[in-house]
Amino acid sequence: MKLSVFVFFFSFLLISCAKKEGCTDTKALNYNPNDKVSCCCNYNGFVSFYTKKGYQNGDILIYIDSVYVIKMEGIYTVDHEPSCNTGYAPVENVAYLEDGSHYYECIQSDSTICSGNINTSTNSCLYIEVN
Repeated sequence: MKLSVFVFFFSFLLISCAKKEGCTDTKALNYNPNDKVSCCCNYNGFVSFYTKKGYQNGDILIYIDSVYVIKMEGIYTVDHEPSCNTGYAPVENVAYLEDGSHYYECIQSDSTICSGNINTSTNSCLYIEVN
């Protein structure tokens, strides 16, 4: 009898202490506060806007699906195209988007300087150069 109680108690202790794997990042689509070990997170796709040239004619406003989302202020340049693999992204110029097709437009001094269509999916990473 004592042995069976001990086995039951020990088994219960092991099960209750087991660490559940899942996503613990609050920014993820599949975030679960009950998960103990983070893995397998899924995020909305993101698009980052950058320029290799300085822009001195005023701030650049970025609209996605006709909604203002980003203001590129001052002169912010990079010397190479950003890479999703390096984790490099000018954070202030990033928009997180739901899966699907989106239209973007870059406006500077009331003129469109770039525009186009982009397709995003879960965990996708896109960079668009603003010229």
